[in-house]
Amino acid sequence: MGTKIACITYNDGDILEVPDGTLRQAFYSVPYFPIAYKDGNLNGLNTVNPTYPGWLPNWTQAVIDNQALISSPFAINLSWQFTPANDSVSVTCVVTATEAVTMTTPKLQLALIERTIHFATPPGSNGETDFWNVCRKMYPDAGGTALPTTWSNGQQQTFIFKQIIPTNVYVKTQIAFVAFIQDNATKDVKQTKYAAPQALNSINYIKTDENINISVYPNPIQDKSVVSFFIEEPTSVIFQIVDPLGRVVYTEQSKRESGVQNILLDSKNLSNGIYYIKLDIKGKNYTKKVVISK
Repeated sequence: MGTKIACITYNDGDILEVPDGTLRQAFYSVPYFPIAYKDGNLNGLNTVNPTYPGWLPNWTQAVIDNQALISSPFAINLSWQFTPANDSVSVTCVVTATEAVTMTTPKLQLALIERTIHFATPPGSNGETDFWNVCRKMYPDAGGTALPTTWSNGQQQTFIFKQIIPTNVYVKTQIAFVAFIQDNATKDVKQTKYAAPQALNSINYIKTDENINISVYPNPIQDKSVVSFFIEEPTSVIFQIVDPLGRVVYTEQSKRESGVQNILLDSKNLSNGIYYIKLDIKGKNYTKKVVISK
């Protein structure tokens, strides 16, 4: 994420795909993957590979620099913070017109992204374990917030969003936001703003051995899911899946560094029903109930 570009990744066909991202892909009529749009279009993104406009190597530094020189009719001030309990966010977005402008179908879009998501084991078939700027939720939804069609120079409007953090977020300290103004009639993006990740409030930020914060998403599980938890220091972790009769149906042991951990759970060899995730960390056991529903 540089000063000249704000990025949102809408994943498709993997564990990181979300409904809002799917709707945004449909909005752009995405023809293939991976593809990256510049201000809502593919203009000028075919110099390296004309066959696949928007293919990432077409994003040269010159393309980015030239786009950054184009003046915008808007300025956006974007700020956010966690609520005291760290379970919700409050986002303030101030839009100011820097010149008179008229649009056809203007919308303010706000995306909650995770700056970085890392898996110890690739969640898909292409071997990737690191993902960046991943869209987790759009506010208020993928349709955005309608804006006035005509703005005078200096006109200003403030938008405040207070939302519960979605359960699909793996690491709260990787939460960031991207806001942008787009004319849906032309898909032209008029302005964008990035707000960086914030530290958690101290009430939940100090973790102990008794609170490793196990989460499983998605749960119920139809295909694959991710088990996330926190450990304070490097240690060996035994990960097990236990059936309702107490039989261990899967075991995995690994040495892990401190911090938030992600373990991929693949249900392909499991029948529908209730199971228990069991973590053995330094001789202490932690459990979490999950449901397989294919």
